[in-house]
Amino acid sequence: MQKWIIALLACICIFSTMQAQESNLFNVNSLESNFLNNLPTRDLNPWLYGYFSGTVVQSYRGVPYLHVHGSRADEVGYQFEGVNIRSDYTGLSAMRFIPEVLGSVSLNKTPSVSLSTASALVSHTFRNPTDKLRFSIRETSDAFTSAYEKRMDTYSYGYNNLLFTGEGKMFNDKLQFIAGFEMEHFDDHYRKFWPGFTFGSEENPIELDLEWEPLPFSEIYGTNQIVVKPGNIPAAKSDQWLFNGMLKYDASFGLAKLIYLDDKKTFQANDTPIRWLFNQSRIPETTDHTRVVSAQLDFKLPLGIDSHWQADYFSSKSKTWDPLQEDDFFKLQ
Repeated sequence: MQKWIIALLACICIFSTMQAQESNLFNVNSLESNFLNNLPTRDLNPWLYGYFSGTVVQSYRGVPYLHVHGSRADEVGYQFEGVNIRSDYTGLSAMRFIPEVLGSVSLNKTPSVSLSTASALVSHTFRNPTDKLRFSIRETSDAFTSAYEKRMDTYSYGYNNLLFTGEGKMFNDKLQFIAGFEMEHFDDHYRKFWPGFTFGSEENPIELDLEWEPLPFSEIYGTNQIVVKPGNIPAAKSDQWLFNGMLKYDASFGLAKLIYLDDKKTFQANDTPIRWLFNQSRIPETTDHTRVVSAQLDFKLPLGIDSHWQADYFSSKSKTWDPLQEDDFFKLQ
């Protein structure tokens, strides 16, 4: 009888431990650097925020939006080292981050007024730099095949990523820095494939049905056949440059920090490729550029009062233009 009781108690303990582990697994409000560094993707925000409990990330027209407890996406605030990085235009975070320099990403579902006026707040912090100076270079690519060539039953996205990082402490640890610079390229930033197709032939030429009379396609384009190669969507390239850096100085009067964030992306807005099939030289190009500079100082006032001084600069711009006309409306007239 005693053996049965001991066995039953052991089963109850194991079940309770499993429940506790499951509860901890689905009660995530902070993601630490060890987890961030081992992610199989470099797309952090906002898909990453779906790991938080009580959240849903939904894609609308290719843009992922974070919802916390059923709230609207524009009710969520975003900060980096205490700096507001929420875009007033989209309601999303205006900045991308380099996982290798992050210390944590956390979600506060009940932020105080001193932190944010949003109903929920996503905060990002730098990790502590290593004691010794350390620099690294890493390159990642999926160029296992050339464009339009199929291998291993798939195609390459034309992806290439180059990452530089630097960190360390100097002058008896009083001066500390951590920084990352990333360059990323996609031949097809939509990451989509199609099997290819052919319009017309010499036996069945394409005719343009104009109002006055049918016109052979070959008289305009010099051919009766349109061949679209399989693989990536053509003319959908993108380039992105990203910098995350912080400089800290522990002086006798307090702790000073200088933070600089820069995120610039240029891409071809070819989300409807069939529209530009005959005129790929005029596919609209878009440039998004966000820059953040923050100077912060923490020190004690008389009577032991803690004080925090902070000055921020935030700039977020987006521009879409015709690559031939650019800003001159009459250029091709």
